[in-house]
Amino acid sequence: MIFFKQLIIVSAICLLSTALSSQLVHANYPMNKWSGHYLESELAKKDSLPLSAMKPYIIQAEQLYELPGFKEDTGIYYFDATHKLYGDNLIVIDKKDLFLTVDPILNLDIGIELSDPSEYADTAKFFLNTRGFLMRGSIGKKLSFETFFSENQLFVPLYQRGYMDRFDIAPGAGRHKPYQGVGYDLGYAGGLVSFQALPSWNLQFGHGKHFVGEGYRSVIFSDNITTYPYFRSSLQFFNGKMELTNMFASLQNLRRLPAGDSPESLFQRKAFSMNMISISPIKELRIGFIEGVMWQSYIAGSGDVDFEPRWLNPLPFFNSASLNWDEADNLFIGFDLAFKPMAKTTIYGQYLIDDRHTDRSSRQVGIKTADLFVDDLFLRVEYNESAFFTGAHEIPLQGLTHSNQPIAHPLGSGFNELIIQGSYKFDRWFVDISQQIVSHDKDVIQSNGVYSNFGVNPLEAHPAEIPEREATMLADLISSRVRIGYLFNPFNNFMAFLTFQSRRQSGDLFPTEKNALLSFGVKTDLFNHYYDF
Repeated sequence: MIFFKQLIIVSAICLLSTALSSQLVHANYPMNKWSGHYLESELAKKDSLPLSAMKPYIIQAEQLYELPGFKEDTGIYYFDATHKLYGDNLIVIDKKDLFLTVDPILNLDIGIELSDPSEYADTAKFFLNTRGFLMRGSIGKKLSFETFFSENQLFVPLYQRGYMDRFDIAPGAGRHKPYQGVGYDLGYAGGLVSFQALPSWNLQFGHGKHFVGEGYRSVIFSDNITTYPYFRSSLQFFNGKMELTNMFASLQNLRRLPAGDSPESLFQRKAFSMNMISISPIKELRIGFIEGVMWQSYIAGSGDVDFEPRWLNPLPFFNSASLNWDEADNLFIGFDLAFKPMAKTTIYGQYLIDDRHTDRSSRQVGIKTADLFVDDLFLRVEYNESAFFTGAHEIPLQGLTHSNQPIAHPLGSGFNELIIQGSYKFDRWFVDISQQIVSHDKDVIQSNGVYSNFGVNPLEAHPAEIPEREATMLADLISSRVRIGYLFNPFNNFMAFLTFQSRRQSGDLFPTEKNALLSFGVKTDLFNHYYDF
């Protein structure tokens, strides 16, 4: 909490002055994968890469209104209702001193699990019911803002239920509470204030998510986790050839502090900082150097640790030089690379070092291309791997996690993953196809109830001696998904869709899990939620 108060003070100082304007002057472009395909297709048609490796991208006005979701719809509609349905935000306020849009957050998804062997097999139907709102706007030439809230009730497939019950978390959405026996209820909220201090310097304070890299996954930092309070600074140098990005966040463990005067004690907080330099020596190449630290801001049995100014150090690799890798602060270093060998094609990769003395590391390599053979066809092939115990720490509270989820890849550590994705858009119709092939380690609960930690779960402590592993501790996962749909409105991604997913997980020491899921729904596709684990 002390760390978070420091962020509030810094942000308040930075956001004191504004001027007047009549449209969005800059905005965070949505990170959701649907908009991401559109954005990546548009960016792929350019001969250069975005300078920043951190998403959401901060897009200035001159570029913002050329991108899907913000570009003016030139279609002809005969009724206001059809114009709102197909080509505009639900509410638009455009005045001299204020620009504001409001859109609904909606997700009504109903489906059936075709192979549920559990005690809930007679209730194999699952559904998601989400209602909420998203508000974006700007006040003046330098200040923009965004806020959203949604209420959710859901019944989930069997494999998701096991995950949610084990970790007490809805993937990427936060804590949940019981709903009608086998269902879940949760709220989801966030927002930000963005200040363009200089043409080359943007400051943001909010409660949200971030993603590092060009991949579907990130082995460094991902929006796989739920929202968190943060402060972000993005400063460009040398005529757009270099960018320094600093992010300071207040994360948490879902472990209660000792009971105080309140009827429900707070969760254990931990301070996190990430400094990144992105360099683009030529327009087709971007190199990123990242340093992150999970600072020890709480000690079990002692309480909060006093705030230290070095937690807010903005200089990359200064902490690496001053910290010992074996200290209570959990340090990691990452590298991010993106290269455009030809128009509309990007090769990318990442490498993370969690401990310089052992092979606690993660790697990624991938390629994506737009408009291959035909317009509006997007393809991606990506490989990710992580050594076991990557992200873990001798002190469990210091693991690279937030609200019981890894801050990078949803599988945590100890895995190899191949992802093949394709999407095609024709007019407003679209089809998405995804194939996931995974070999991953599994922690074992023995017949006597003893838990054997083999380094898959970063919530568990990194032991002094690494236990021996056997091939029988591996599990194989094959997951396929096909989604067909119709996009009504690109301004809020309102769509109708039909999805089929097939999933099979097997291993020598584990019972085979088979899932076949069929669902139909309508939604405004505004946020990422990863269920492919």
